[in-house]
Amino acid sequence: MARLNQYIIIRHKGCLGDGIAFYYDHIPAGGEAVLSRHALLIDGTPPIPGHPFVCGSCGHRVEIADLRPTNERIVMEVTE
Repeated sequence: MARLNQYIIIRHKGCLGDGIAFYYDHIPAGGEAVLSRHALLIDGTPPIPGHPFVCGSCGHRVEIADLRPTNERIVMEVTE
């Protein structure tokens, strides 16, 4: 069954052009862990739990300090 979810765009400060790293289902609070269960990669697939996050724009591994949550939102269809 598919449903529409709204996601926040998380940008990668280390990426040329401040690229989109991934989408997140809420704006993370300061100090909050970034968990795969709340994320969606830019190709629409969920990240694999336990694997490092990589930037969807440049492909480099992202560190928490290099992430920039935005007020930009996107609606994606998610299959359960």
